[in-house]
Amino acid sequence: AMIEDYCCMPGNRGYHLYPPDWVEAQTLKAVQHGWSVCAHSTGDRDTEMLVSAYEKAIDWYRRKTGRGNEDLRLRLEHTMFVTDELIERIARAGIIVNVRPCGRLSAGDAPGGPHQKMLGFERWSKSRAIRPFLEKNISVNFGCDYPAPCGFLDPCASLFAAVGGLGEPWDVITMEQALACYTINGAYGVAGERSFGSIEPGKFADLVVYN
Repeated sequence: AMIEDYCCMPGNRGYHLYPPDWVEAQTLKAVQHGWSVCAHSTGDRDTEMLVSAYEKAIDWYRRKTGRGNEDLRLRLEHTMFVTDELIERIARAGIIVNVRPCGRLSAGDAPGGPHQKMLGFERWSKSRAIRPFLEKNISVNFGCDYPAPCGFLDPCASLFAAVGGLGEPWDVITMEQALACYTINGAYGVAGERSFGSIEPGKFADLVVYN
């Protein structure tokens, strides 16, 4: 579900797989029963729906405990299309985002490919943003969504795409930032940062050395 029409289908903005009131109710119910929530969204209107649901659940939790999403770890999965307003709301709520930089290496996301044709150059060029989230101190995780067609099991694919700015100079990040998204940020996203995600005594680790 997109906020604006698909370029090739005037009047069509897609649709939600689940209705917003149901999503809000299930999110709040999960939080009230001590669960975290990770929900997948691609379209910006889908993400807007989830952010609204998360905001309400976090508000309930804060009134109940005095704590926020630093405890809950509510997470948005994929977060492919976002607006500046959504980024601000995500930052204020402390919501975690997961993105797939390697998706930009797929045929669907290639210049002139299906996504650009459906959404237009501006929305396509801003898809899969990373740096705007990091600049707002949002915790960003990397993933690959393997074995989906846009997924690459090798993390080097996403590292390569991210440090190249996904082809967009404004979105370039450092290798250190990219590695953090794959390690300690990922651990934080599942409340596991005390057990893994960084090289420290007492933590679990699989170590891979690159040149």
